[in-house]
Amino acid sequence: MARFVTACIVLLAAASPAAAQTSGSYYHAVLKAGAAPHDVVSSEVVWHGHDNMLDAPEAGDVAKRVCAILAQRIGAIAQFSAGGKD
Repeated sequence: MARFVTACIVLLAAASPAAAQTSGSYYHAVLKAGAAPHDVVSSEVVWHGHDNMLDAPEAGDVAKRVCAILAQRIGAIAQFSAGGKD
């Protein structure tokens, strides 16, 4: 069931032009090493990757938790900000 929900979230995000834009993102993460995946779902947040960065819209969770779950999913994060604050 969780895989189905994750797949639905990714498909809806891909279908939405607003979700594909990174300029209005709330969360921003820079990976410590390597390239970011194109799209990843973590902590019910759909992240969009480019180069070594990931951006995502605001979620109803604490920023520290969003960052920690993302790090568990993709690896070390060099920089993380929520709403423009590190």
